Amino acid sequence: MDGAHILCAICGGKGGAGKTFLATNLALYLARMGHKVGLYDADAKGLNLHTALGLKQKAVPGPMAPSMKRAEIDTDPQSTGFENLSFIPRPFHEMDQDSSGRFRALHDIKEGAFDFVLVDVEAGLPEEVAELLFSGGKGAIAITPEPSCLERSYLLVRQVVFHGIRKLAQKPAFMRYVDEAFAQDNSGNLVRAANQAIKRIGMEDPDHALRISSGLRSFSLGVTLNMTRTEEDLMIGRMFCDTVTTYYGPRAEYLGHVPYDEQVALAERRAVPFLLEHGDSQTAACLRMVGLNLSEKIASTFRNPPPWEETFCKDYYRLLGTSRHAGQETIHAAYIRAISQYAEGSRATYGAIGPAERKGMLTRIETAYGALSDEEMRAEYDARLGVEKKKDRKPEMKMKGSNVADQAHSVFGVFTSDRISGANLRHIRQSKNLSLEQIAKDTKIRQVYLMALENEAMECFSAEVFMKGFLGCYAQALGLDPTEVVGKYCAKWKTENQPTSRHGE
Repeated sequence: MDGAHILCAICGGKGGAGKTFLATNLALYLARMGHKVGLYDADAKGLNLHTALGLKQKAVPGPMAPSMKRAEIDTDPQSTGFENLSFIPRPFHEMDQDSSGRFRALHDIKEGAFDFVLVDVEAGLPEEVAELLFSGGKGAIAITPEPSCLERSYLLVRQVVFHGIRKLAQKPAFMRYVDEAFAQDNSGNLVRAANQAIKRIGMEDPDHALRISSGLRSFSLGVTLNMTRTEEDLMIGRMFCDTVTTYYGPRAEYLGHVPYDEQVALAERRAVPFLLEHGDSQTAACLRMVGLNLSEKIASTFRNPPPWEETFCKDYYRLLGTSRHAGQETIHAAYIRAISQYAEGSRATYGAIGPAERKGMLTRIETAYGALSDEEMRAEYDARLGVEKKKDRKPEMKMKGSNVADQAHSVFGVFTSDRISGANLRHIRQSKNLSLEQIAKDTKIRQVYLMALENEAMECFSAEVFMKGFLGCYAQALGLDPTEVVGKYCAKWKTENQPTSRHGE
């Protein structure tokens, strides 16, 4: 993809997930941050990015277009009226007949013209997406919490991985090995199938097998969860990322969520970018955080290369997604989260893996929890791993006490004296039989912000000062010292990394 500094395909497994909405508004955000951005529409079923930007197309699509010579159609980047943001037209005569033509204009981009080029890709199209991602491009997939969308999104990732490995295999004989390995494994564990194919290729050409492994490790994917409505919805995004990395191989990075907002549809009807009309809304704040994460992570090829090995089965802490120095309450919470992720009927893994693989994972989770929840068994296990037990690690206590002060003291005593988590706040609220709806009514704070505080979803706040203000009011509603809570909550967030995933450090 000569000419584009960083190319990112905004893709999705199902129509209606919000690809165009995200591509348009993320492009606008990056442009406002001072980056030179190009926006390209690769959706063969209907070009509509120009409409989302409020632009008028210069060419008329239709059956007559293929007869026109390419030089007759203006493909130079068009000004959008927004500083630093250009729209890259696609020749209409390349619209449907030749799928490779959808991306041909990307090769004509002049070197240095853009810092980022965002490509709105038609839903599905795994072969075309694989071509982009395994040729130096980056990828971001838009998902929603709906089971049908999650199922199609998992399918898209599986197909992209399959086509990507075939592309890396190159030789017909090696491609056949890939086909056979994937055909024989119907469990959904692509890491296992890929390693079988690579092992077979390595027996004939070790150097080529190493090149395939290297190519796979460069493949990462950003994930944005769109149209969230409930507290349960917020958990889906990270679980989706964890499942993709665990079973499919690519390092999936969670970029953030965007809540459902009726104003989005109204902005689309007026053909005006949402960020332009509702820049001070909570939805806009979430979009800006997604854009920030996207720019930082795709610019650095995401944080870590994908492991492409089933090491998650060998480490109980990684399997549960918790620290090796976690207390019992944290381990129990990690166990509940893991069980809910892989339970039969779970939305987070709907359509991701087969029944046998799901049953095997649940068995491994139970085994891991059984070993880590018993202090003697855990000590033996830690000794085998060579884990040094921290002197300050104490068993976590269940909350007790009949008044708020006792409850607060109990929870704060469970964790280190200078740290308070969102889970602590939720625990206190639930012990008082208070709903988020009631707290929202008492504090005049929207429920979605309270949910964000309990889930430590900092991307929901446009500035730290707003987060601290909401947190202080929330703490006061729980009968806690606002200053102490704000200080300890922020200290935890700023000093701790994201929770360890089940598939890597």
